[in-house]
Amino acid sequence: MEIDKLTDRHNQLNDIICKRKMKKKDYDKTIEQSETAYRKIIQSSHTLLHMLKTEVQSLNQQNSDR
Repeated sequence: MEIDKLTDRHNQLNDIICKRKMKKKDYDKTIEQSETAYRKIIQSSHTLLHMLKTEVQSLNQQNSDR
């Protein structure tokens, strides 16, 4: 009987471990997607900043030419 109880407990623990591994995999995927989105936002903000700097320089040059 004791062996049956231990076997059941072992199976329960294996099931818990399996479920936690699946959750970890989902969390890792979510983190990866979030990091990718963050990098895209950073890249877009750098592009926007560069465009704004270029536009400001252009406007300043036009004003100085007048």
